[in-house]
Formats: sequence, structure tokens, C-alpha cells
Amino acid sequence: MLAKHTFLAFIVYMSSIVISAQNIDSAVLDQINVSPNPYYGYTDKGKVKNGTITISNLVPSLTEVKIYAITGILVKKFEKETVSNILVWDLKNEKKRKIKSGIYLIHINITDVGERIIKIMVMQKPPR
Repeated sequence: MLAKHTFLAFIVYMSSIVISAQNIDSAVLDQINVSPNPYYGYTDKGKVKNGTITISNLVPSLTEVKIYAITGILVKKFEKETVSNILVWDLKNEKKRKIKSGIYLIHINITDVGERIIKIMVMQKPPR
């Protein structure tokens, strides 16, 4: 991954080669990370933990993050306009209720950059 970005930086530095904005944007979007994924809401001993999911490597720009259940229902929406490059989700929906186990889609839309969708798995209770 580092080589790809070093190569892009080299091309930009040379300035005799024109790079489309799409290539630069996709490199920025590829750096976005969601962790932990999968998320386990319990310890090895089966104790429940209150955790968070962190979305990192966001660019300091207007960013909209929408989290959907796999069924397409909007679970949570964030709008970030700060210099911070992380966003922390407390695993609660818009009504401040803890979400259930399942597959969720995180849709990240960064103004003037592009969008990315990341799939995550959340396991709130240990299997029996």
C-alpha cells in the first residue's frame, strides 16, 4: 500500500504528468479504515463489554457517514466538519438504543473527494 501512495506522490511532484482527480480520490478513500471489524461485544469469558467502532483516516473535510442495517434501514447518521481524522460510533442508533448483532454497511461520503461503502459485522452476544 505504501508503494502505491509513494508512486502517486512522485507523479504529483514531477508535475509533468497529469493525474485525474479520480485516481487521487480513490487513494484517499482506500485509506479509510473501520476497526474493529468484526466487532465482538463480549470478552473471551463471555462478559458483555460496552465498545465502540472507530472510522479512521478521514480527510479534514465535510464528511457524511451513514450506517445502514443490511436490510437498508438507516441506523445512524453523522456529519463531521472538523480537522479530526477519526469518527467514533458508540454502536447506538438514532434513538440511542444499542444495535443488534448483524451485518451493517457504513457509507462514507467526503465532499469533493468521493464515497466508499464498508461492510462490518457486529456480534453483541456470545454464541451459545
